[in-house]
Order: sequence, then C-alpha cells, then structure tokens
Amino acid sequence: MGLKKISRLSNDFYQDYSDEKYEQILKKKTRPYSIFTVKIDNNLYAIPFKTNLTHKNGFFIKSTGRNILNKNPGLDYKKAVILKDKKYIDENSQNIVDAKEAQYVRLHDKEIYSDFKKYILSYKKYLKHPIDAYRIALNYNNTALQYFLKDLGVLCSKQLRLDIQYSEILAYINNFLRQDGYRVNFHYNRYLTGILISDEKGNYLFYLNENNREDYCFKKTVSDKMQRGLKYPDIIKRIESIKE
Repeated sequence: MGLKKISRLSNDFYQDYSDEKYEQILKKKTRPYSIFTVKIDNNLYAIPFKTNLTHKNGFFIKSTGRNILNKNPGLDYKKAVILKDKKYIDENSQNIVDAKEAQYVRLHDKEIYSDFKKYILSYKKYLKHPIDAYRIALNYNNTALQYFLKDLGVLCSKQLRLDIQYSEILAYINNFLRQDGYRVNFHYNRYLTGILISDEKGNYLFYLNENNREDYCFKKTVSDKMQRGLKYPDIIKRIESIKE
C-alpha cells in the first residue's frame, strides 16, 4: 500500500501551478489546502480536505463537530493532484487539520486508498471512450486530474478534449430530460464537424459540434450551475414527434 500522510501543499506548488492555467486546482487566499497523500502506481497523489464536500466523488469524514453544523467534511477526489516534486509538500506544517477529522482519516486510510484507486482506474477507463460513457461524465467534470493525463498514461489530444466536452454536455442534457420526465439512451455517429445524436432506435435527436454546445446547455459564469440552452426545447419536440 502506498505512502499515506496528512500535510499541506507548499507555496512552491502554487507558484508552479498558477491560477490562469490550472483553474480547477483548489486554492485558498489565506493558506494552502491541507492534503492526504497516497502513492499509487508510482504517482504521489495529494487529495485535498474540504470543509463541505458537495458531491459523491470523495471520502466523507463522519462523527466530527462539523457534521452538526450541516457541513460534510471530506476528501475531494475530483480535486486531487499529482505531486512531481518533493518541494510541493510543506514538511513544516503542523496542526493543519481538525484532530477528530485527522484521526478519522487515519483510521480509514486503507478504505480511502482502495476507494481513491478505484476512482483513478474508473477515470482512466472513462477517458478511453468518453462519449460512450457520458452517463458518468459528471464524476470527472472540473477535475484537477485533467492536468496530469500524461502521468496517468493517457495520450492527450485535441480530439480527446473535445470528446470529453461532448460527453459532459450529453450528461447534462440527459439529466435535464430526466428532470422533465423523459428517459432516453443516447447513441452517436461521428462526423467531420461534430456528432449526430440519436435515440436507441436510431431516431435523430440533435447535432453537436464545437460551435453549438451552448445552444443546448450553458453556464453564465464558471461557478454557476449548468442551465438549459435555447435549443434544448427542440430536443423535447423531437422526442414528442417520435412518440406520435
């Protein structure tokens, strides 16, 4: 089992991974994030502690004072990073995590190691065919691991980046349709300029390309929730017309 330790990311790390280029890496204005380090397959991962973990892709720390305050402290797998240099760990940091939370993490270190390793393996599998795996795309959207694909043994190309974006758009559209009472299994055919989306019976639903993604779903700002786009109602019209 790999090295496991509670510490902090150093200032050197944040200097080398600037805000502009690495916007999905967590940062605090007052101090670096506390981390739990795990070594898997020769990569040293730093998983950040979060005061309030708002998604399922992480390890929840239970039985601490924060839980009473309607907080969900935990380790955020989506925001894990790979540390390529010893200088990225602040070896002098002390008393960096709530004592009860630190104890809980240490008691469950084997579980965290196993769970996080599954997350990494699942992410690598997803990256092989992201459009086919659109249903799990939101497990990895906005992940900081996207900056370390080479270290994960994944060949990063423009096409892969685009397929990931298509996959995430399909995931959001699928969620919106379910909320609106429609259940559809998306299938796709790739064309030179984009992908044609159909249902399980081959009925055409819509066409996605680099230029029209925001027509179907969009965010006003990076921190906002995804919203239905102007062309989203056209998908429902197509589904209804197929029923007839």
